Amino acid sequence: DTDGNELAEHDGAFQYTIGQRKGLNIRVPAADGKPRYVTDVDTATGTVTVGPRDALRVSEITADRLKVLHPAMSEASANGEELAARVQIRAHGGVVPCTARVEGDQMTLTLHQPLEGVARGQAAVLYLPDPDGKGDIVLGSGTICATA
Repeated sequence: DTDGNELAEHDGAFQYTIGQRKGLNIRVPAADGKPRYVTDVDTATGTVTVGPRDALRVSEITADRLKVLHPAMSEASANGEELAARVQIRAHGGVVPCTARVEGDQMTLTLHQPLEGVARGQAAVLYLPDPDGKGDIVLGSGTICATA
C-alpha cells in the first residue's frame, strides 16, 4: 500500500493499470473500509502500489521524449519561459488548463485542476486555442515519466 505494507502477491505487474480497482485480490480491508485503487506500477521491481482514490490525483506531470511541433513551444524553451496551455492525457480525455515549462528534453506541467489515473508511459499533448476559432493548435507532446 502507499504506506509500504505488503498486502498480497501477484503474477506480474504488467497485468495492472493505474486506477484499477477490480481484481486486486487483497484479502485485508483498508483501515478506513474504502476501496483501494492501483496508484503506481513499477514493472522493474514488480511492485504494484494501492491506495485510496485521493492518491490517484495528480497536479504535476513531468514528460520527456518531447516532440516540439509549434514555434511557441520551442520559443518558451529557448527563453526559459512558462507557457500557458492546455493538456490532454487520453485520446478521449478532457483537456485541462496547465502551465508548461520546457527545459532541455523535459517539460513540467503544472495542472490547474488535478487529473486522476495518469500513468508513466502515457502521452501528454499540449494545445493552444486557435485564435481564429477553428479548433486547437497542437504545440507538442511528451511521454509521461513522473507525476506528483
